[in-house]
Amino acid sequence: MAFAPDQAAEYRKRVLTAFRKQRLPELQAGLRELKTDPGARVPASLDVVDLYDLSSVGSDAEVAAHVAGVLDVFNKTLTNQSFKKIGPTLVEIHQLLAERNPDLCTAAFWRARLADRQADGGRRLDEFVHAVVGEAGILKVVTTERLTGLAQEVGVAAHADAAEIAAAVRAAGVDVVTPVAPPATPVPAAVLTELGSTSLPSIVDAIFLQRPPVGFRVVDGFAGDDGERLARDTVRASRRITEQRSVNDNENAAIKRVLGILADLPDDRTLEQVVLAWFVEAGRQAVQSEPALTLALKRLTATRLDRLDAARILTLFAGGESRTGGFPGVRQKIEAGALKEARRLFEATASVSGNSDAGARTEAQQALEAGERRVAELRARAQAAVESGDLATARQALDEALSLSADDPALAEMLAALPPAPPLNLAAATGPDGRTVRLSWEPGFGTTDDVTYVVVCRTGAAPRNAQDGTVLAEGVTATRFDHPTPDLATPLHYGVAARRSGAPSPVVSLPVTVLPPVRDVRVDADPDSVTLTVSPPSGARAVHVLQVGPDGRQTELHPDRHGAVVSTGLTTGATYTYLLTALYATATGDLAAEPCRVTGVPREPVRPVPSVAVRLHTEDGGTPELEAGWQAVPGYDVEIWHTAGPPRWAYGARVPMAEIAAVATRLAGVTAGSGSRDGVRGPAAAGLRHYVAVTRDGDVGVIGQSNEVGVCPTPTGVTAERFHGVVVLGWDWPGEEFDVLATWDGQVPGERLITRARYVGEGGLRIVVGTQTSRVRLRTVPASGGRAWSSPEAVVTVPGAAPGVRYTTSWHKRIARPAHAVTLTFGSEERPEAVPIVVVGQPGQVMPYTPDSGVVLAEQTLDLSATGSAELTVPLRGLGRSFWVRAFARDAAGVRLIDPPSTDLRGA
Repeated sequence: MAFAPDQAAEYRKRVLTAFRKQRLPELQAGLRELKTDPGARVPASLDVVDLYDLSSVGSDAEVAAHVAGVLDVFNKTLTNQSFKKIGPTLVEIHQLLAERNPDLCTAAFWRARLADRQADGGRRLDEFVHAVVGEAGILKVVTTERLTGLAQEVGVAAHADAAEIAAAVRAAGVDVVTPVAPPATPVPAAVLTELGSTSLPSIVDAIFLQRPPVGFRVVDGFAGDDGERLARDTVRASRRITEQRSVNDNENAAIKRVLGILADLPDDRTLEQVVLAWFVEAGRQAVQSEPALTLALKRLTATRLDRLDAARILTLFAGGESRTGGFPGVRQKIEAGALKEARRLFEATASVSGNSDAGARTEAQQALEAGERRVAELRARAQAAVESGDLATARQALDEALSLSADDPALAEMLAALPPAPPLNLAAATGPDGRTVRLSWEPGFGTTDDVTYVVVCRTGAAPRNAQDGTVLAEGVTATRFDHPTPDLATPLHYGVAARRSGAPSPVVSLPVTVLPPVRDVRVDADPDSVTLTVSPPSGARAVHVLQVGPDGRQTELHPDRHGAVVSTGLTTGATYTYLLTALYATATGDLAAEPCRVTGVPREPVRPVPSVAVRLHTEDGGTPELEAGWQAVPGYDVEIWHTAGPPRWAYGARVPMAEIAAVATRLAGVTAGSGSRDGVRGPAAAGLRHYVAVTRDGDVGVIGQSNEVGVCPTPTGVTAERFHGVVVLGWDWPGEEFDVLATWDGQVPGERLITRARYVGEGGLRIVVGTQTSRVRLRTVPASGGRAWSSPEAVVTVPGAAPGVRYTTSWHKRIARPAHAVTLTFGSEERPEAVPIVVVGQPGQVMPYTPDSGVVLAEQTLDLSATGSAELTVPLRGLGRSFWVRAFARDAAGVRLIDPPSTDLRGA
């Protein structure tokens, strides 16, 4: 049996609100556990005792009635705006629990669950304490009100009493404190202004001007660490001190004015309230101005305020604002859309406030009554709209009313009882078969996930409701429906209605008459005739055929007894259009379907192009162009397509044009043929390409002859570097589809084909050319190996290498004395006629590195042409006991002088 309305509302507020918010992960985890583990009877991650609110168990009958009431609330959450997000989860959890626990509605089942929960209480309490520590954060305090609320929200209150919970939280390092009551007496504005212009840390430093306390507390009454107490006498004594100080001290003047205001307070209790109010205001400003709560806490404790007091004050603002009760709380609940709670709070506050705070009471009462009047107006508007069938207006009014009073279960039940709005923008079309009717629509206003659709069809008139006609489908969740077997040539009216759980919405309908058109017409042609082969649609009486000639003349044609339509005496190559219309017989005459349009061209049978000629044009260094020509095929168009490799299709094959276009590129350009020959000229593609002629026959191409053409770019950026008889060449590689062919002449002529991979691996092209002048010619060729389409040559001349001349030393030594001369023997295989030599000597430990770094011992030009060698003896004087001798070729000598080992150059 269902709960009474007030019981259902209380259960939603007290139990489901927590599962909708803080305990949503627990709810989701419970469903996931049941779905993934078919053997689980009760989810370990979900407290079902809390969910079903069965902390005490009576008889079986009482338990069964309670579970039935909870299930009724679960079902109604599916349409409740506040709880519909968790509605499907709740319903599915109950279904799985009922399937796996036949004793779900018995007292024994729930007593077992209570025992399980008691055994699990310690773990839950530990998890709860961990969560409270996380929420307390840097402040390390939690108010008694907040702790009680958290315990109720997460369900731990059922496992431990308040004292046990508070003790566990304190043991974890979090202080449980009573909330700070904002003082009734505010800080005078002048005190805030004047004190803010001084360097004093707080109002306490002004009051205890000469000897402020080293630490103090203010929340539960002022108390200094050394027993200091607040008193107006202390204020007056400090003010007398300010009167004795310099009158020109601005800070002292400001402190004097602050103390004057405080001295005029009526009593010491009021002074304490002002001091507390000053620290509350300081806490508010700290939270607003500091980027982190840690800094706000540090700012307060820097005044020497007790840390716990500072943390308690900051709890007023840790969420951005303090919690407010009384008449201001009424306004807050109204603004939060909790009108029922606002009324209860107002009545409770008014009963204890008497005539105090009359202004706040009047303001709260006016706002409350205005909200209640608006809800009443919206309720009446919704009722009137339902009676007139205007569901959209009724839903809109109830949605607005719920936004003002979300805690009013009656409004939610009214909204849930409304039929959904009818679908929008119903559309109908026939499918590709010309027979299936495809319906589509859009969800109506306010449609939710639980709405399904009813599709109905009626002959001759629009359906008046969801049952008026033939019901084609119910429970449709998509916003489309296909009807594959409609009556043909009959006025049909398709209707769609939306349904939630009760009555369906009004029906939206659309008339449709299904007339399948002619399809799949075969067209055959001869040089002077066209033949159409037609299969009339099932149910059609006849097919009307109309021929439209190239000059616009219309001729009616008649199918023969085999269904073929033959038109003769036509012009070869001309295009004729045929309109084929299926006719359907009805009681009032024939109905015509949409015409099917085809074309026919009288011509010979399609044939491939037997020969295609290609010619490459490269003019003035511009983009190469290709000209292709072929013998015309009467009545057919021919296209030229090219591929990177030989065409994959055999000569004469019929290939869909889509397949050709997927692997080949069409040569597009200007017409280049004349007479009986056709042709086209357009940009030539780089590399070796195969150009094939394709005869078009509708969407099919007939493969003709192909020809290959290579377009290779000339190598650019060529460089050459000689290493005596070896030359290393480099250039900008023309592209991955090319190789480069190199040929060279001179002393050691040769030829080499280099690939891109070899070029990269060797760091260029390395060739042996000898020491004489050589010319290297580079040509780009297709990577396929064909050299017929090579590029123009790039030529680079490599100058000859200078002859290499080696020399040795022979020292003319004396006993116990340095050598007095040295003979240098020079030799070269190239036998140069003139080798200008400079012999340099240098004393010391460093060998000469240039002709200018030592003493010139001899200069002579040697002739090696006869024997390939020559000797030069050089006397050695004035070099000391340790020296070096080295030969150099004169500048621009045209030879390379090769030194012996450095040890042979030392003459010690």
